[in-house]
Amino acid sequence: MSATLLVELFTEELPPKALRRLGDAFASGMTAALSASGLLEPASATTGYASPRRLAVSITHVLARAPDKAFRQKLLPVGVAFDAAGAPTPALQKKLAALGLAGPLFGSRLLPVGTVYDPFIARGLDALNYACYQDARFLLVATPSGVTLGPEGGAHQSINSPLIGMGQ
Repeated sequence: MSATLLVELFTEELPPKALRRLGDAFASGMTAALSASGLLEPASATTGYASPRRLAVSITHVLARAPDKAFRQKLLPVGVAFDAAGAPTPALQKKLAALGLAGPLFGSRLLPVGTVYDPFIARGLDALNYACYQDARFLLVATPSGVTLGPEGGAHQSINSPLIGMGQ
């Protein structure tokens, strides 16, 4: 399935004499990047626009998803990846799950589980946000404020909401 993509870039005042070149460069750069990613159909057409305060490009027949590509990546040594019977080890399964490849290989997607104490949740929020945009699947388990799993008791209580991860 393909659709038309419109990208507008708002700018400060651009020099009028350079508008045509800037608009063409923006349009050709966007087209080249999409083409290199395999997101354009052969019938795609590009139209660039430029005004003193904005650059824009309209590209037709842009695919919603790039086609799958085969690739090679060294994951683990064979002795670590497979047990004596030749079956994949949990280490290999976790590595493949982290790359998003566990579903096609094992029939179901594996969910990594992370456990954190409440005051340390905020340290991982950037990674959590980036993972969400990359279609990651995971389960985050955290102690709510005032509850502890550590021997120090309630010494690590914080004012963070126990739902901070869900809020992201």
